[in-house]
Amino acid sequence: MMQDPSRPAEKSPAETGPFRRGVRKTLPLLIGTTLFGLGTGAATAQAPIPELALFAMPVAIYAGVGQLAFAQLYTLGTPFPAIAVTLILINLRYIIYSAIASVWPRPKSLLQRLLGPFLVTETSFALGLNEPLADRFRFLLGVGTALWSTWVVTCTIGTLLSSQLPPLKHGYAIPAIVLAPILMNLMKGRQKAMLALVAIGFGLLLSGVPYRLGPLLAGLIAVAGALLFERVWKAWR
Repeated sequence: MMQDPSRPAEKSPAETGPFRRGVRKTLPLLIGTTLFGLGTGAATAQAPIPELALFAMPVAIYAGVGQLAFAQLYTLGTPFPAIAVTLILINLRYIIYSAIASVWPRPKSLLQRLLGPFLVTETSFALGLNEPLADRFRFLLGVGTALWSTWVVTCTIGTLLSSQLPPLKHGYAIPAIVLAPILMNLMKGRQKAMLALVAIGFGLLLSGVPYRLGPLLAGLIAVAGALLFERVWKAWR
């Protein structure tokens, strides 16, 4: 089939700029970021934090677990140096990321070198590892920009609507709403269908598990079942 000469040719993934490619690959994951941001904004709004600091946290800290920890410690009257040390300890995992990224080509722009580390998250780093080495930094900037802007907006909305939104009260909710879209994005069509069916089925069966751990267990069983199903299917074919 001949291409219409009046239409511009579509760019292949290799021809698309790394920044735009990062933004595009992040779009399916923004569902989890939105849910997490709304819940975090609603939870931090319950703490007696000054209004200016409350709205500045998503912009400056950009870490859901860190924001929740800050709100809890501030409510308990913890001295600020102790809060700062806690936030540093929570984010020590980024030392591992920096060690891996130290062998990547460094960007020439000072602004990019300053913004890049700030925008790195588990999601952007995991996606960036699949990119060509020379494109990884600009790809991470695209992913990070999409995630950060979504995070700031949803946290702000969650704070403003805190009386109508349920705060995050259970630890499993954080990995569940963040990792679920990532897993769904990595799995293929048949795996997605299997994952959804198994998760719904076990979610209903395990609804009576103590401490409300049923959804977490159902998710773990669903992921393991989907991967096992795919392996068996390939072996059978």
